Amino acid sequence: DKENNNLIDFLGADEVLNRQTTVRNANDATGTNLKTRVALIRNFKKKDRKLNVTYRFTYDENKSTGNLYSLDRNIYSPLLNDTIDQEKRNNSLSLSHTASVIYVEPLNAKMKLEFEYELFSNHNDQLKKTYNFENGSYEAVDLSLSNEFESTKLQNRVGTSLIYEHKKHRFVAGARFRNVEISNKN
Repeated sequence: DKENNNLIDFLGADEVLNRQTTVRNANDATGTNLKTRVALIRNFKKKDRKLNVTYRFTYDENKSTGNLYSLDRNIYSPLLNDTIDQEKRNNSLSLSHTASVIYVEPLNAKMKLEFEYELFSNHNDQLKKTYNFENGSYEAVDLSLSNEFESTKLQNRVGTSLIYEHKKHRFVAGARFRNVEISNKN
């Protein structure tokens, strides 16, 4: 829990106070993160023949709440006084999955073929709400400062490469193709 308080005085050219601003901010945040990786690496009897299968999962969740109170006092024109009293609530969630397979087949002592496939899936949700203080509570939603987003991404990628290795040198030529589907909702 973190709180900041500021009092700012504005003086005119005559060094007399003509405006004063009071600002109070308070924030509290929590988060959870999980990252996992599972891999299977298989070396076959034939030299340089390999299979690598990997799965990764990521989970990120964050929540925060905060308050903003701002009083802007005009000393000479009280009708210009302004007050902001708001509460904000933020929630975000991100889930991603990645699965990949890489297979290497030696053609001879110096050349190999590599085949690769990857599937990537990601889903993000974000909710930001701002509430104005009215009638004794923070229940009036301020639509101009609130939003909700949902994003999903699905990617399929496939590729192949020809690898030439000789002593300390390695040359690789290949191509990858991918298909990406993205959906964003606001």
